[in-house]
Amino acid sequence: MEEGIFRLAPDATECDTLRHALNSDADALSRIDEHTDPHVLANLIKLWFRLLPTKLLAGEMATAFAASASGAEAMALLQSFPPLHQGIFLWLLELMADVAEQQEANRMNERAIAIVMAPNLYGDDAQPSAADGTAGAAEPIDPMAALEHSQKMARLITELLLHYINVRVRVRSTSASPATSVSLQSGRVGMILGEAAEGMAATVQATEAAEAAGAVGAVAG
Repeated sequence: MEEGIFRLAPDATECDTLRHALNSDADALSRIDEHTDPHVLANLIKLWFRLLPTKLLAGEMATAFAASASGAEAMALLQSFPPLHQGIFLWLLELMADVAEQQEANRMNERAIAIVMAPNLYGDDAQPSAADGTAGAAEPIDPMAALEHSQKMARLITELLLHYINVRVRVRSTSASPATSVSLQSGRVGMILGEAAEGMAATVQATEAAEAAGAVGAVAG
């Protein structure tokens, strides 16, 4: 995997060209191959999250996430997210875990990938205002409070990713046969959420939502 993936900026013209192609031609996905600059693909994934009209962490979800005391608590919080948000968030965690798994080659460990991804997941409504320090207020953003908030969000995303990876390792270790391996791949979302929140029913909706985000997954490939 490319060194500095998701951190290094790609060629702007190449990035814009592929972005416009993907937005105007569904078949453009099939033309992405090993010759496509991976930094362009990584940048488009970040851009996709950055330009979402409703951020992955927005409103009450952002407030609750920022109040999490640990990665395990943040993971458990995912069960209260709308199914589409759950599916996309878990897809992103899986991608980030794959990147961190190759950190010897790409120099992107869990903290590094979390730092570059975190700012794309929340917007100004999650930033503390200068008036009272609360998020979402229609007041000027307090620069110092905003810096502290961004550092906290990056730390929580890092801890969430580390927790996800630990669970993924345990889940993978249960694979004893090809059949189990297939089952693992199709049911990972439900199994990981089950680890995070004991007693939680497997969420078929989250899996379907992850499949609905397949276009984003295809870009990552």
